[in-house]
Amino acid sequence: VALLPLGTLSGFWGTERVLGRWWTGDSKEVLTVALWSAYVLLWLVRVTARWRGHQGAVWSILGFSLVLLTLLGTTWLVSSGHPYFAAG
Repeated sequence: VALLPLGTLSGFWGTERVLGRWWTGDSKEVLTVALWSAYVLLWLVRVTARWRGHQGAVWSILGFSLVLLTLLGTTWLVSSGHPYFAAG
């Protein structure tokens, strides 16, 4: 949970330095914020509700699936202004 916001913030900082604004509304940015929000929610629920075992593992797997969707889905399914992992 600690490294995801660090990576997200450094990405926004880099975007601001290159483009002059930190938010462009790109699909990868939107899904990254959704991913971060999902992991924060998962972390809060696990801490407050004391989720352990099967239920916590299922939600963790769903959260990691969102990571894969963010990386692969926005690369090949949705147009994006990001040049890395260009499809084709």
